[in-house]
Amino acid sequence: MRDLLRVLVGTCTALLLAAGPAPAEVDLGVFSGPVRFTAPDGATLDLGDRRYVGTVEASVRPGGLTVVDELSFDAYLEGLAEVPLSWPTATLEAQVMAARTYAWWEMQQGAWNGRGYDICATQACQVFAGRDLVEGPGGERWQAAVAATSGRVLVDAAGDPLLARYSSSNGGRSRANVEVFPDDGDWPYLRPVDDPHDAVSPFHRWQVRFPRADMDAILARGETLSAAVPLADVRLVEVDGGEDVVEVTGQDGTVAAVTASEFRFFVANVAPDVDPEAYPPARGDGSGRRFPATLLSSQLAFTVTSDEVVVDGRGFGHGVGMSQYGALGKGEAGFSADEILAAYYGGIRPTSPADLPQTVRVGVAEDRDSVAVTPSAPTRVTVGDTELTQRALGGWRVEVRPDRTLRLFAPDGYGAPLVVDPTVTDRPEPWAAEIVTLSTVVNKFVELEVEVRDAAGAVVSRTPLGVAEPGRHEVDWSLDGPDGGLLEPGDYDVALVATDEDGERAGAPVDVTVRAATVTAAGAALGPAPPTPTRSPLSIGLGLVVGAGALVGAAGATVSRRRTA
Repeated sequence: MRDLLRVLVGTCTALLLAAGPAPAEVDLGVFSGPVRFTAPDGATLDLGDRRYVGTVEASVRPGGLTVVDELSFDAYLEGLAEVPLSWPTATLEAQVMAARTYAWWEMQQGAWNGRGYDICATQACQVFAGRDLVEGPGGERWQAAVAATSGRVLVDAAGDPLLARYSSSNGGRSRANVEVFPDDGDWPYLRPVDDPHDAVSPFHRWQVRFPRADMDAILARGETLSAAVPLADVRLVEVDGGEDVVEVTGQDGTVAAVTASEFRFFVANVAPDVDPEAYPPARGDGSGRRFPATLLSSQLAFTVTSDEVVVDGRGFGHGVGMSQYGALGKGEAGFSADEILAAYYGGIRPTSPADLPQTVRVGVAEDRDSVAVTPSAPTRVTVGDTELTQRALGGWRVEVRPDRTLRLFAPDGYGAPLVVDPTVTDRPEPWAAEIVTLSTVVNKFVELEVEVRDAAGAVVSRTPLGVAEPGRHEVDWSLDGPDGGLLEPGDYDVALVATDEDGERAGAPVDVTVRAATVTAAGAALGPAPPTPTRSPLSIGLGLVVGAGALVGAAGATVSRRRTA
């Protein structure tokens, strides 16, 4: 029975009973240098929409506030949301190594340095979702793929990283880099290759039918293409050594030409405005879902009738380098991660260079007026070269002022003396099998823990609860003893102890006498058996935090907000 209780009775949880009005902020003044929040290992920095690890930096740029996440290279890769986490292990590992290589290539180019970071967080670079994805369902598979391939990248004969481009689907044949990105040159490892495994893609082949009136309405919105309205014909012109061109001929003979990718993105942007019910169109696979865009790639073929303009397309994305769906098909066919990469990048296989960067700076937000940062554990805050605190708790905020300086706000109560009400309990004499309610009130953000001392005053156990908000807290305590066990019967002082941003600790104990939960045969003859526990151990063992966010970063009870890849 005791072992069963140890399984069922988990870590303590807390309930904020009295949530008052929105807390005030403490104005810490105006600064010119960047503000940096550096979380300890295992902790996160919550920016409201996503959580990040490492260091979050806020600085002033021409458009406003720029927010950068600086973190280890592998932690960056763990935050990428590029493929479903259920895909084969070899496919995940190939994606990790392609992404690591591409990020290193971006860092060497320095294209984003003027904005204060190494790489962006959007599809313009690689989609970086922070910590939520890897800590959600299936995230352990992605994390394992990052760990299994740590330090491995694709390099050329000179030891430089490849331009390891990849896209969702290539329609059965990848494209040469020079066909899509002529300004980036003709790389020998980015040449067309047949890819029958891409057939697993739902975007391998697709078709969109435009009523002619709709196509005319779309083209009329274009600066160049409007000259060919009403249209008479549309065709794709292949260009050797460069990007294909779409030519639209108007009924008066006017010809308007744009690159195929320009046409693709223009139509994709404008069509939903012309008819949001029709564009993007339904996928036609019975799923009821729409295509992710009206035109999915620039691999296009046109058929013009008296009623319609029919566009037949192949693939999704630019089609250069690795097809993610093709990598899926290869993984399902038994290819290794190295074999998948070699198939797309000219036979080159990954290696482990010594000069791979250890950290990366990711631009996660730009042109903001302010940013709010909530650490899950005590966090170091610096402004320029000055350290403000090593134990930031609660919600902090940085805002841009008209003179392009930064104003920093700490949470309500920051710097005030710590005040903690004495601990009280509803069960001063519990049976050893019971769950006991402890409560206290704190006046500001603190780290909260349950501290148990025996009759001699020696500490028996400390159970951390995480970061708690100002206000009243109730904690369901499972009579935790040393080494994860339960307390032996006896007398104890039990306190909810709070530690603030200055490291000050406070919390007066309550006397608790734990009674034996079993009776001997003789004892059974003299009196009743111990009562049934007043609370369900199972409900506590699940580690649920109830209420208005009483614990910002409860140990063992973190709720992840998964972002689907």
